[in-house]
Amino acid sequence: MLESSDRTWEYPDANIMGVILRSDILNQGQWFHSKGTDGVCIGDVGGNDGLNPMTYIFHEPISITTGTPIEIGCQWNNSRSNPKLPTPQVYDVPFGYNQTGSVCSAELILEWK
Repeated sequence: MLESSDRTWEYPDANIMGVILRSDILNQGQWFHSKGTDGVCIGDVGGNDGLNPMTYIFHEPISITTGTPIEIGCQWNNSRSNPKLPTPQVYDVPFGYNQTGSVCSAELILEWK
């Protein structure tokens, strides 16, 4: 299953110094992109362990300005082929923080301009 969410950066202009990508045990891939004129990939990782989020600290900051389109997304495998499936029963996994949902977040390390 592939889920992504397009948003607009509605905060003051900033430099992104790093990013922490967090998901859960069903994760097969995750990304956070700035979809502005540069189309910058801020973070992109294959399946990761939900208990050990992937943290990236950049050598050079990535500038982001108010109104820039951004995207966060995850890919999950909730089929029987995934050995990390917590139950033998396959069910739809909705996006979000809830009992049956799957977590997908990008926590940014920022320097405000």
